[in-house]
Amino acid sequence: MKKIFIISDLGTNVGLGHYSRSLVLTKEIQHYLKNKTKIFNYYFHWKNSKNLGLKTVSRNKLNQFILKKISRHSPSVVCFNVSRFLEPKLYNFIKLLKNKYPNLKLVAIDGFLKKTHLFKKIWIPNVTLKNKKDFKNNKIIFGWDKILINKFKEKNKPKKIINVLFTIGGTDRYKIGDHLPQIAEKTFEKKIKLTWVQGPYAPRPKISSSKRWTILKDQTNLKPLYKKIDFAFVVFGVSFFEIISQSIPSVLFFHKKKIEDIHLIKYLKKRLFDVTSNLETAVSILNYKINNYKKSKQKAKKLKQKIKFKNRKKIIKKFFYD
Repeated sequence: MKKIFIISDLGTNVGLGHYSRSLVLTKEIQHYLKNKTKIFNYYFHWKNSKNLGLKTVSRNKLNQFILKKISRHSPSVVCFNVSRFLEPKLYNFIKLLKNKYPNLKLVAIDGFLKKTHLFKKIWIPNVTLKNKKDFKNNKIIFGWDKILINKFKEKNKPKKIINVLFTIGGTDRYKIGDHLPQIAEKTFEKKIKLTWVQGPYAPRPKISSSKRWTILKDQTNLKPLYKKIDFAFVVFGVSFFEIISQSIPSVLFFHKKKIEDIHLIKYLKKRLFDVTSNLETAVSILNYKINNYKKSKQKAKKLKQKIKFKNRKKIIKKFFYD
């Protein structure tokens, strides 16, 4: 039986994206490889972040913790599924692992593109890459069929009361919640219901006591919510791809400070996704979509077709086994 370690981080700085991917990976490995694999998930929790009840390890103990676990369980594969904040702190440790355990397969998720020589494979759960040279690197896999999200059936919701979702991820680093609610209230008709997902590491948004608002706290699984939603404002991350997969008309928000994502913004705009770095523009786009309900739904169904779940067993097997 093959043993796989998946090491992820979560917290105020990084949100829940890597944690979510660890769950999807675990589910897919168990589904496609069945009894051939045993998975061990280990989580690093950033200091001063709200604890979500997971068994986590502190940064200064992480390396020794992993070494002890390797010694105890003898894994075949160690998968580093960590944020760009934790990544550079692990470079020397990964070199140590590579030298100490030459037969141990090291793989990475969503990072380490500057250190590809340390890994057998790197899985980027995104639709494009920033640097052209990375397109030619056979170690790196990416694309619409490499998105790591839960696959669930889309449920058609009859149009009665319009419900708009605002999801900004596990954290609100750019304080979107200080401004966006007021813009939405001024723009949307009063009969439209508004739902705000407050991530476990995000402060409460500045929302009035209006009955049109629903605030959902500490949500780690939005699957039940998508069935009730007609339109969405979403910050780029796992939730964006989930919303696209459910044919929900949406506007994608990138903060203007995230200049490292310019290549991704251009890529998505060329493929007719509605993307903006301005909150007023985002709400205006949503309002237009609402006023053109049928047309918006048709466009969302076409965009959904870009996400593919083909050959998942082959992808999983090649990444972790071959």
